[in-house]
Formats: sequence, C-alpha cells, structure tokens
Amino acid sequence: MDGPPRSGWQWLRRFSVFLSTELILIALAIAAVATAFSFLRLLFARTQFWILAALPGIIGILYYFVHTLPRYLSRNEALTERYEMSNRLTSSAGEVQKERRETWPSFGSYLWSSLILTAILGVPAVLASIRNDAAIVGNIGGFGLKGNGLEGIIYAGLGAYVALTTRMIARINNNALSSRFLLTASLRISMAMLIGLAAGEFDLFAVVDKDGPRQGLYFLAGMFLNWAVQSLRRRARGLFQVSEDGCEILPLCLVDGLDEQTIDYLEEMGIWDIQHLATADPAELTERTLYPLNRVLDWIDQAILIAYVRGKIAGAREVAVRGAIDFAVTYGWSLLPETDAMGQAARTTLDALAQKVNVTREAITLLGNSCANDAMVRRLYVLWLQRPPEEILNMQSGGGRAAPVV
Repeated sequence: MDGPPRSGWQWLRRFSVFLSTELILIALAIAAVATAFSFLRLLFARTQFWILAALPGIIGILYYFVHTLPRYLSRNEALTERYEMSNRLTSSAGEVQKERRETWPSFGSYLWSSLILTAILGVPAVLASIRNDAAIVGNIGGFGLKGNGLEGIIYAGLGAYVALTTRMIARINNNALSSRFLLTASLRISMAMLIGLAAGEFDLFAVVDKDGPRQGLYFLAGMFLNWAVQSLRRRARGLFQVSEDGCEILPLCLVDGLDEQTIDYLEEMGIWDIQHLATADPAELTERTLYPLNRVLDWIDQAILIAYVRGKIAGAREVAVRGAIDFAVTYGWSLLPETDAMGQAARTTLDALAQKVNVTREAITLLGNSCANDAMVRRLYVLWLQRPPEEILNMQSGGGRAAPVV
C-alpha cells in the first residue's frame, strides 16, 4: 500500500496496521483505570482537586482526536507531494512507508501518558486532603517524614501543576501537544515533588518563616523546576570542584524562529543541540513535530551554517548570510570572472563575512566550498524551491570549484 491515505477507506486500511497494538494498550489502560479507581475512590472523594488533576489528561486525549490525527494525515499528504518532485533525494518506497508507520501518532500512547499524568497529579491532591487527618496519617506511619517534607511535596506539586498548564497552553497554540510531552510532564512533576520533599526534609528554606514564605518557596521551586535544578547543579559543581573547560554546546536558541516552547518540543524529539538539528531528516522531523516543512527546512538550513561559524552567527546575519544555502550560493557566485557584477558582489559579501565571524578570507573560501558540496545543503535547496534538482541546482564540484546556482 503505497502513498498516504487519500480516502476514508484507505485511511481505515492504514489504521488497521496499528489496530491490534492499539487495542492491547487501550485494554490495559481500562484495566489500570478500574484497578486504580477501586483503591483511590475514597481518597479522591475527600478532595475536589481531583477534577483539576484529571483536566490535563482529558485535554491530552481530546487533543489527539481533534487535532493530532487529522493534522498528521494532512501533513503526510503534503510531504508526499513535495518529495515526489525531488524523488532522487528520497528513500525507496518501502523505507518511506516504514518511517511513516513509526511516526504515526498512537492513541494508546496518548491514553497511557494521560493516565500516568493524572495519577501523578493526584498525589499532591490526596496528600493535601489527608495530611490533617490524624487517624489516617497515624495508620500509614506518618508518611515516614520527619521534617517539612510533606509540605514540600504538596506545594512543589501545586507549583509544577501551574507550570504544566502554562506549558500546555503554549504547546496547544504551537500545535505541539504530544503524548511524549504528557509523559515527560509526569516525570517533571515527580521531580518537582521530590525536590520539594528533599528541601523540606533538609530544611533548605529554614532562613524564612514557616507559615507562608517557606511554602511559597516550595511552590516556586515546583513552578520553575529548571531554575531550581540549575541552581542545585551550580552549587554541586562548586562543591565538588568540577571543571568543564572545552565543552562547547551550541544551544538551539541560536536558530532564528525557535522560541522556548519550540525548543522544548524539539528536545523531546532528541534534538537539543545545533549538531542534532543540522543532521536531522526534514521529512521525519516534520512528521514527528507536525510543523510545516518549509519551517523545518529553514531551521535545518540555519543550523548547518551555525555549525560552520559557531557562535558568530549574528555577524553572518548582518551581511545577509542567514543560512547554509545563502552561504553556498554566495560562494558559487564568487567564482565568476572579475568582470561579472554578481561575482564582485559575492566576493565583497564573503570579505565582510570573514570579518564578522573573525576568520581569514582563505578559511571562508574553504568553508564555502565545503558547504556548496554538502549533500544536505543540496537536498534542502531542492525541497525549498519545489522543483526537480536538474532545473535548480548546479553546485557540482569540478577541480575544487563550485559553479553558481542557475
């Protein structure tokens, strides 16, 4: 069965490939819900927060049917049409179909991640409802806590819930709410509660008053978990005298157009460094993130140039060299005769680029030749212009020279 589903019947046939696995996951999820409900119904009945605790999971399941699946099918068809125009650069039909089966959004994964998230959010809700009940606390051994760990769990969990809803709003606005996000959110909330537990048990906030300010610090630690972890890491690095000289990681924020939420989404895909983005497959990244192909192509194009010029990308943008395609094309035009106006303009641009990125003119020439002969740059150019490669791309190497684009 080649190509994307183009009718309701074809869609059902494609979906049947995943049906058996989906049914198993759904059946297990129903069994888990029934079992959990039988144990927790009395506890959840004591608090009204369970309604809010279940809300993110419910939204995640609804989002799958309302947005994720229809958007995936639409994006799949658009990708096929684009890649058919440049079929020389694509994989075989069998490999393409295999990749699409791997990127198909699974309802089972959305269901399970929503249930796990609801269960994690239920922890601070239940603890907050029974912490003042001496009989229940006594029956379970006082939670095994000796200090303010219980308050740390509860208030850090509430702060993490606020952070979760903020991130979910941004993800929905960016069309980027995924089952992986819901699952990692469960781990983030668990981490926030554990940090709150440790802070309470170790009395890390003993310098502030117990009633109000201290609970506020627990709340802020859960709400701004990344800052809390970074603060702990800095303290630990100084305590253990760890040296990290020579470790240069290029962050994704160097790419124009990537905001905090988009970067967070890409990190879920395993792309947390410029090198990862520069070597990503455009079709796979588009199907996994559901971002438009042209946007993904632009990100990868910028990432490749950043890999060449490192942190000096701002200087390259000042001379209108924004991505690897711009760099390769400019280099190609610079090889034209001295009397050619376009050649003169290209050479002037490369001279300015060398000054901006603080390298020699000879180094820019070598980097330009390497970029012009980069297979990924050629592939991006073909996909960007949506025309066959023989019509638009002529960056063939010949005797160490690269001809300009025609």
